[in-house]
Amino acid sequence: MAHLESGIKSITVPFSVWNSGITGVSGGLSKGDTLTITGRDFGTGPAFENCLYDSCDGVGTRTVNDAEIGAMTNVENSLSGSPYVSGARDSGNCIRGLVYDTAVNNTEVVRSAVSFTNSQKVYFSYWYKQMPDTFWPDANAGARNSFGTSGSSAKIAWLAYSDATYNFTANNDVIVASHANTSGWSIRGNDTGITIGTTAEMQDWWRFGEWMRITGYFEVDPTDPINNDGRCFVEFITASKAANAVTSLDVPFTMSKTNGNNSPNFWNGLSLFGWYEGGDLTSIGGTAEGDVDHRMDDIYLAWGDSCAATVEIGNNADYDLCTERTLCYAEGPNWWNDSEIKVKVEVGGLDFNSPLFLFIRHDNGYRKMSFPLSTLQGL
Repeated sequence: MAHLESGIKSITVPFSVWNSGITGVSGGLSKGDTLTITGRDFGTGPAFENCLYDSCDGVGTRTVNDAEIGAMTNVENSLSGSPYVSGARDSGNCIRGLVYDTAVNNTEVVRSAVSFTNSQKVYFSYWYKQMPDTFWPDANAGARNSFGTSGSSAKIAWLAYSDATYNFTANNDVIVASHANTSGWSIRGNDTGITIGTTAEMQDWWRFGEWMRITGYFEVDPTDPINNDGRCFVEFITASKAANAVTSLDVPFTMSKTNGNNSPNFWNGLSLFGWYEGGDLTSIGGTAEGDVDHRMDDIYLAWGDSCAATVEIGNNADYDLCTERTLCYAEGPNWWNDSEIKVKVEVGGLDFNSPLFLFIRHDNGYRKMSFPLSTLQGL
């Protein structure tokens, strides 16, 4: 699919629809181009210093610690060689963070963690893929493209208060998403009572061999995080689900559900490729490194006030029917004000030969504005 890597010259599109406050969008639509969005009532976005965005391209001198914005603060890499491989959603690289190591007959991982200032609001999003015809990293998986029958088997992204590297147990943790083969997928704390989304709909987002976007937002009431409801939403996008591409959960949420009424009542870390049940796969046919192959791409994290405010480009005029929706990232320190937003374009898996739409989510996380990009695309 075309991604217009050669660039589009800057033009302004004077258009306003769907009660949108957007009056113009100018710039290019190639990877890394700046888009300037003008209008009204944009509110505020997250502070630039409270953002991390990593395209996972791993080009030049960049490593897992070095992103377009921000950096991973802790990286455990037990793989031999670079974790970057081709096969990303665009034409670039992605992180191969989980493989089977035949030397030790077990799973090896690139576990990356981001530490940030104590916060009671956190938004994060990432794309994830288990490569086709590979094993779940658990000897009880039984077969390729299968989860098997064991208990807890995966904690893909792990939000927590962490007083030590990767020590995310019993520290306000929320896992997005967690898999236990006996009960399927859920959003849950590791050792406490919170469990969100153990319905049939929650189980239907995963697709073996496809890129899937996973997004989480968690906000507690700062006046009384133990007893007063905050809110959280979790969203999954999987291309092959077509009209049911998005599963969205928007539910009340209190800190007491994750920390058993223990302080502190905030988060300060996110671990990616957080934890997996390993095991010797030779009994079920796992004999080569590629027999376990899990990847991650286009990682975005924001924390603090207005962290849920985002700019996205999708492939459907209806936000909920997008089967591809890519986050843009902050252009610089003064990237967002009430009348102008400047972002860098990430092409992801978008097809720029088909109509695309720009979406702004307000600082409370709810979608607020949308805008067609067909004129900017030259369609």
